Amino acid sequence: MSEDLVQKMLELLTPEQKQELAASLRIEDKPKEVKPPETVNRDVDDFTMSKDKPESNSTQVEVKQRQNLFTDDGIEHKDDQNKTPDVPQTERKRKPTRMVSQVCQACNTTVEIHPTHKRDFFTCDKCLRSRSV
Repeated sequence: MSEDLVQKMLELLTPEQKQELAASLRIEDKPKEVKPPETVNRDVDDFTMSKDKPESNSTQVEVKQRQNLFTDDGIEHKDDQNKTPDVPQTERKRKPTRMVSQVCQACNTTVEIHPTHKRDFFTCDKCLRSRSV
């Protein structure tokens, strides 16, 4: 800002506003103490890291374990439309997975694999590893 502009702004202020401005300028905020960075004599090619973490300037709110305060009193959805019908439960049994035999296209060995991995042109893990090198 130029000095002329500052002078014009001060002329527009009322005496009360000038006093408030002067009072706010007199109050000095103490700056935070800033630690100077550690100066260590190191070579230019030295890229070692230290485990010391710098102090963060952020303020974190302590997170406490929250509890669920909801209690189901049964008032809501107690009409005939939302009633659960009385149906006998079905037996839930699933047969165990059967492994599938596959013949490797590269080495002609037979391998037992999970059915989700079954495919037309199968290559065993050993042959796949040798290809990747």
